[in-house]
Amino acid sequence: MRLLTRLTQIAREGSGTARACVVRILSVWCGSVREQEALCAAGACGAVAAALAPSPSSTLSPSRALSPPARVLPALDLLAAMCFENPTVSEVALETRYGDKSIPELLMALVSRDKPLPVAMGAARCLTFIHRAGALPADDNRVVFGALPCLARLCTKEIPEEIRASAAETLAYLAEVDTSLQRLAAISNHLMSSLADIVNCPSAAAKQGAFKCFASLGANDEDIRKRIIETHGLMVHVVNGMNNPEPSVRLAAVRCLHSLSRSVQQLRTTFQDHSVWRPLMQLLSDSPGTELLTVGSSTLCNLLLEFSPAKEPMLDQGAVEMLCNLTKRPEAALRLNGIWALMNMAFQAEQKVKQRILCCLGTEQMFRLLGDSDTRVIMKTLGLLRNLLSTRQHIDAIMSEYSSQVMQAVIVVLEGSYPAEVKEQALCILGNIGDGEKAKDLIMANEDVLRKLVDYLAHPESKLQEAALFVAGNLVWRGEAGAAARQARLAELGVLRALKLLRVRHDAAHLHDKVKTALAQFNEFT
Repeated sequence: MRLLTRLTQIAREGSGTARACVVRILSVWCGSVREQEALCAAGACGAVAAALAPSPSSTLSPSRALSPPARVLPALDLLAAMCFENPTVSEVALETRYGDKSIPELLMALVSRDKPLPVAMGAARCLTFIHRAGALPADDNRVVFGALPCLARLCTKEIPEEIRASAAETLAYLAEVDTSLQRLAAISNHLMSSLADIVNCPSAAAKQGAFKCFASLGANDEDIRKRIIETHGLMVHVVNGMNNPEPSVRLAAVRCLHSLSRSVQQLRTTFQDHSVWRPLMQLLSDSPGTELLTVGSSTLCNLLLEFSPAKEPMLDQGAVEMLCNLTKRPEAALRLNGIWALMNMAFQAEQKVKQRILCCLGTEQMFRLLGDSDTRVIMKTLGLLRNLLSTRQHIDAIMSEYSSQVMQAVIVVLEGSYPAEVKEQALCILGNIGDGEKAKDLIMANEDVLRKLVDYLAHPESKLQEAALFVAGNLVWRGEAGAAARQARLAELGVLRALKLLRVRHDAAHLHDKVKTALAQFNEFT
């Protein structure tokens, strides 16, 4: 710590060359939270502020004078390294002053058009990192009128390629999570055209930066996604990007595709025209790294939605097997994406597709997923079961083969200590089973499940009452074969009484119409 304090002292008070060298060393050394905190404690923010402030040349001896870029650039690199994803250091930087100027005010002076391009780029990067660390809000003038327009300007055609690449990547990070910044960036300085031109640049860094920026801009807004996709030749570049020899470009292209795949309209049109699923499936089949596999499988979830024309050809290319393998991965995100995509694939699918999913996944793996440490995985597994057990003919066919496993899965959830939303899904699966002609007999034959039904009709959680009501309604429906016997059995076990109690509960007023409909089926017992 003593050495660090001495180095920061040199960074503040040494000769121009010594200061620049020390700051450069510290910026390279700063690679973790521990180092960020140590530098901050040693006063590095003050040294940075001193380096960023304009120095009156008349007071400097030749040995201490440096050109502005040589003095400022190392300080900008150090500040960026210290503030990256570090809220504590970013707050300190926000409050650190040199004379009457705070660090953000000094940075605002450096993003102006009259400053050297590398200096403006470095200053915009620092403002971006301070914002993303939470020290500056998205609507702060230093973000909206400082960092964002500077980065958009540095993406334009007349700027050197290296700066454009860095600006695009930094802008992607700036706008990644905030919708208002995405919308503002999309209309700034012809950015869409600039990014389309950057994609054409030869360097991998440029292509990567442009794809990442397109991905951030299109993350939330359908109109922006439409404008991105309408950018001349972009989808061809995305497809080519997924085939690029550079892993970083492939990953960025898939990120871009994932962002654009959130558009229902584009799934039905542009994506089909360019068969984007082909290079994606190829990438995911070639043993990619975890990050690419995660983003790529997230994209698959969207491409496998019921209305997507890519669904059928992807099945023929082994999508079911690939996704089932993902559910066995140790990474929770990959298990989630695998089961989520299978759930989407099963929605309104033909019976042969459902059978293929069940056969490939296997009931043992399904039980493992129902015991997953990630609640989202459990929810999507139950969602898959629910989608598999839809359409009366499919319900009876699947239950004739897998009845004991499915019923066991439902009972495990209903009797376990799962959150209400998980139990709700299990009850909805029971409701679907109750819609089958023969499958409903499997529920009626299980007294434990029927007694659980009574319990959930009286549950304090409204969503569980409603889901249990859905099950009861399907079991007692008067027009179905064997309805009278089922009604008598359910009345005997207390379902009828539970429905009557639910009808008079003030906190269940929103369910009263459904309760009346269910009670009306019990005409012989009421």
